[in-house]
Amino acid sequence: MSTLKVNNIQDAGGSSNSTPAEIENGRAKAWIRFNGSANTIQASFNVSSISDEGTGKHDVNFTTSFSDANYAFAGMCSNDNNMLAIATDSQDPLADQLRIRVADAGNSFQDSTNIGLVIFR
Repeated sequence: MSTLKVNNIQDAGGSSNSTPAEIENGRAKAWIRFNGSANTIQASFNVSSISDEGTGKHDVNFTTSFSDANYAFAGMCSNDNNMLAIATDSQDPLADQLRIRVADAGNSFQDSTNIGLVIFR
């Protein structure tokens, strides 16, 4: 196996520069798209599994744990015509798992057929 060591990465036109650290820090460290009603993963990166913890409650388990739990996530979900929101549980964040909760405007937990998450660290 070969190793490529560079200080700068530039596009072919020479107009865009990035360092390897900028690329490493700026890309998603995990992402997933799954059906929360059926608890099935459609596609993912660095996610080993999801756990169904009850209606609208899911644990996303990372394949490779983060060095700590100081990550940020963004998500989206939908279910027919209902407006739903994603939040985290009151549990302290974990380096190997993201616990999410999906609820409607009345704060009632709901299963969503279409959940997407992206995690940055």
